[in-house]
Amino acid sequence: MQKSTAHHLHYAGLLLILLLSACVPAWETTLVDAQGKTIIINRKSLQALESFAAEDGSVPLERLLYQHGYRLIETLEVTTAEGETLEYDWASSAEDSIAEDVVVTKEGRLVFDDVSMRARQIRAVAPRLPAEPTTSLLDIAPTVAAILDTRAPDAAVGKPLSLTSPTNADPVTPGEESPGEE
Repeated sequence: MQKSTAHHLHYAGLLLILLLSACVPAWETTLVDAQGKTIIINRKSLQALESFAAEDGSVPLERLLYQHGYRLIETLEVTTAEGETLEYDWASSAEDSIAEDVVVTKEGRLVFDDVSMRARQIRAVAPRLPAEPTTSLLDIAPTVAAILDTRAPDAAVGKPLSLTSPTNADPVTPGEESPGEE
């Protein structure tokens, strides 16, 4: 009779575990990785990054993106559960940059600042870089010569770069203090 009671307790324990695991909401979102492939992100994906998780189990999104090949990010595109695509500045000097703040919670929500949303899809957009270099070390001598309004050396083979003046610089007359100096 004791063996029968032990078996019942064992089965009751298994049933309880199954019921409790069923109560935890399952979630899933897709991540378009750096190569353009779609990857399913879920609770198990976050468990792989457990060493980076905060006490509440949330994982920085930057870790998830890095794990899937992203190295340079300019914009984060999030398609919400309702189908709306939102764009966020990832890591700029702007106040609305979210790189350091956005986390994925263990419930599958993206959270940053005052925003908490369920994402259907996450895609990071890399900055547009020129296909090939547009300047060279050979351009230094002709550029300096152009700035000084002199002729470039005969051996110079580069081309002068077009330079723009800073728009927020205050002119300083020699002998005067610069703004902010004391």
